[in-house]
Amino acid sequence: MKTAFIMCGALAREVLDIIKRHGWEVDVFGIPAIDHMFPERIAPDVEKKFQKLRGEYGRILILFGDCGSRGALDALLHKYGLERVDGPHCYEMYGGSTFHNLMEEEPGTFFLTDFLVRGFRGTILKGMGLDKYPQLKDDYFRNYKRIVYLEQKHDPGLVAKAQKAADYLELPLEIRHTGYGLLEERLVEMMARRPKTKVTNLFDEAGIAYRVLPHDEPVFTVATAAAQRGVVMEEMVKSILLRETGTDRYVMACVLGEDRLNAQAVRPFLPTPYRRLTFATAEEITAVTGYTKGAIAPLCLPKGIPVVFDETIAHCARVNISSGNLMFGLELAGPDLIRLAGASLKPIRKEKK
Repeated sequence: MKTAFIMCGALAREVLDIIKRHGWEVDVFGIPAIDHMFPERIAPDVEKKFQKLRGEYGRILILFGDCGSRGALDALLHKYGLERVDGPHCYEMYGGSTFHNLMEEEPGTFFLTDFLVRGFRGTILKGMGLDKYPQLKDDYFRNYKRIVYLEQKHDPGLVAKAQKAADYLELPLEIRHTGYGLLEERLVEMMARRPKTKVTNLFDEAGIAYRVLPHDEPVFTVATAAAQRGVVMEEMVKSILLRETGTDRYVMACVLGEDRLNAQAVRPFLPTPYRRLTFATAEEITAVTGYTKGAIAPLCLPKGIPVVFDETIAHCARVNISSGNLMFGLELAGPDLIRLAGASLKPIRKEKK
């Protein structure tokens, strides 16, 4: 299962070093650190990167604090069932209890990390406009009482740069060596955990027993998925999103294995009248459900979308569904799936000739 990190550019060197130290096979993709100066950009930029990568990687981890997004980043990650490293920002990730103690001791503390020391001129001076308007320095920093440099790797050159930054800001400098602190601990823990999606989260919260069936590569058809998971087609549940022609009303319909769906047969069993039903496009699937085509589950859907299962699904003791992730499926008891989906059981498959 290929893993990717989408991470804040301010963590790049440290994360790459941690990956090397632990021998992980991970591809990394950075979001420009300048987004910290414009926190409203963080969630949209992470989403754009995720949309580009989601079909190529079975597991995508987000290495970002909230960093001023005011919950927007976590709301985005909840939408797609993604994991984020714990922590509000990198100072806490590196410093842990040291950071909290320093803040309690002196709330007027301005923090630096290795990244910020290296990029002080570009990230702080230019980012805050002090290169063009140096007179703003007093306005920005008048309430600060000290600078604390949370040092990841001891480097005399960086120490000298930190002192130069402190001299510019006319603040006393303190240096606390943290190493990679909680960042490394949390990454090790994340890598050891099994992959999660909003579907597995639902199962965990409901106490549903299930089995994760990983793929060697992304799958987009039921036949390929069955082969990758080592299961029979008769236990595979295909989830198909239908749209009412000319409206924004949708229906989730499910059939087994190689069975084909009779879309129009679904209509008589819906709670309200629907006109002709057509298959939703890949773009509509993602926009409406948050799933990628090929990884749709009949669970965790927006309110108001009825779910109809072909009646043959009721005969399955065990079923396999997509997890919301192209790199693994989920096996669970058929009755558990029917109950969680709130599905009605009706004859909606095409009869075989």
